[in-house]
Amino acid sequence: MKRKFFIIITLGALLLAPNNSYAISPRNSVNVITNDVSLKSMPVSKEIEELLKKAEQGDVESMYKLGVCYDDEKNYAEAIKWWRKAAELGHGAAACGLGTSYAEGYGVEQNYEEAKKWFRKGVEFGDGGAAHNLGLLYERGYGVEQNYEEANKWYRKGAELGSGIAACRLGLSYYQGNGVEKSQEEANKWFRKGAELGEGLGACWVGLCYSEGNGVEQNYTEANKWYRKGAEMGDGLAACFLGYNYEEGNGVEKSLAEANKWYRKGAEMGNGQAAYYLGLNYEDGNGVGKNLAEAKKWYKKAIDLGYTDAAEQLKKLDKNNIK
Repeated sequence: MKRKFFIIITLGALLLAPNNSYAISPRNSVNVITNDVSLKSMPVSKEIEELLKKAEQGDVESMYKLGVCYDDEKNYAEAIKWWRKAAELGHGAAACGLGTSYAEGYGVEQNYEEAKKWFRKGVEFGDGGAAHNLGLLYERGYGVEQNYEEANKWYRKGAELGSGIAACRLGLSYYQGNGVEKSQEEANKWFRKGAELGEGLGACWVGLCYSEGNGVEQNYTEANKWYRKGAEMGDGLAACFLGYNYEEGNGVEKSLAEANKWYRKGAEMGNGQAAYYLGLNYEDGNGVGKNLAEAKKWYKKAIDLGYTDAAEQLKKLDKNNIK
């Protein structure tokens, strides 16, 4: 089966999620999604007990971590309470978390003005994630007039403060010419910076530029080096691209077994495109035994992860009563 493979992907796909949701921790990015009901009661873990003791004694870092624990457990009211305490004492990441809560409307009424206020405070306290989030508000026009120049200013600041995703977004602005003069060289520079700061998406983008010869000489071997690095840093799209190059023999010896290994890794990291390709290979028996039930499983996962192209394949299997 001839697969569709789009190297030049939309902004949303490159950020590994649709426009209204981001695959980045709520402490580090704006994640505007449908509100959930916070848990009204839950058992207190030993970790929370220990953090509570320290936080009640005035330890600011424990206050922040306590907020993270409550946020992970979807107890947003408690998360906000402790982030607010820590932010008022100058903790940048806590201010970022509080701002994100206002941007999302988790535990509080959604309020972009309040979000912007706390993101600015986070930046003042030296948090790169807060600068990234502020830039994202301006890029998307959430609660402010859309302004790419202003967004890039904050992305640059975020990168300077150590945010890898901010560096990637600045690179993407140069790549697309949003608010800056389009420049592949500048884009590559910031993608590399993002990778240096530990962001797998940055490594993925560097690999993509080598694959396409954008701002650098086309070199699949170099591309695969960066895709592997991105995958090792947890980026599912990088794993997907590496798998594709193994399937096609781009810069490596062709190997369907290796391709499927990386597709599986990419899917496990949350990349729907990788899950879709794995489903195709199970459907066709490429590198794995032909297994239509397994193909259906991976198509469903791809759809759950936002890769809607899998719906057509799933529909065909359903039509043939594949269980």
